[in-house]
Amino acid sequence: MEKEKKEKEVEKEEKTTKQKESKGIKTTSFQTTLIVILLICVAALGGWIVGASKVNVMYKEAINSKESAGEKKTTPADNNTTNDNNTSNDTTTPEVKDEIKPLDLNKSLNTTGINYSDPKELSDGREEIGVSVKNNDGLKLAINWPKFGPYSTASAWSDTTIEYDITNLSGTVKEGIVAGVGQDSVGTTVFYLMNDGTVEYTRMFKKTTDNSGHTYYVMNYTYEKESDGKITGQHFESEGKVSGAKDVIKLYSVNASSGHFGHVTVLGATKDGSFYDLGNAIHFE
Repeated sequence: MEKEKKEKEVEKEEKTTKQKESKGIKTTSFQTTLIVILLICVAALGGWIVGASKVNVMYKEAINSKESAGEKKTTPADNNTTNDNNTSNDTTTPEVKDEIKPLDLNKSLNTTGINYSDPKELSDGREEIGVSVKNNDGLKLAINWPKFGPYSTASAWSDTTIEYDITNLSGTVKEGIVAGVGQDSVGTTVFYLMNDGTVEYTRMFKKTTDNSGHTYYVMNYTYEKESDGKITGQHFESEGKVSGAKDVIKLYSVNASSGHFGHVTVLGATKDGSFYDLGNAIHFE
């Protein structure tokens, strides 16, 4: 009897031990599974972070590449910008500050009541009458006398081309131009477009009067004389700036008319297409 009791107790203890071992195995298996899952999650999270980092780097590199090529960097704010009609805003071309507009013959800055027509941009001379401006070794006025003579009332002639110095200029000449002003050749004038946008001038002829009161024109020389008054040479001088003219970039020859009076004159054009009537400002008599 006692032996059976002991066997049952032993059997009970073995059963209990097996149950504990079984629970321990289940617990250990669960923990192992949980650890494996956590490790997988950590590995996946790490891979995602690395991948996102690489994508971010690639995105930045692409943006930098576009910016270096002149493309604008876009942001979500740019993509979402709309106007009241839910359409993207139109891009406008910025105003070009240095844009030069065509000459507008209705935009005189110093005259009224004069109609202008047939503008011709002027070069450095009037080859049809044999006069040009040279700027090789100092500024000079070259007169081809055989060609120029028949168009002038000059009192001195030559059978060749002579270059005359031009002095008394107040600054650097950008371009020297010979042009007609008025109704005949005595209005021939040399205009000097200066680097500062002003214009200086020299009239090639000047009016004088003889002892009998008769008026006539002579070459507007400045004579070089010795102490005894003997003339040793001649040159031309700038008579100063055309009053009021500034910011001039080009010179044009045009026909002008006021009522029944018609003549030619020279316009000094500015960047916005407006102009000064230079011939009118000089006040030829």
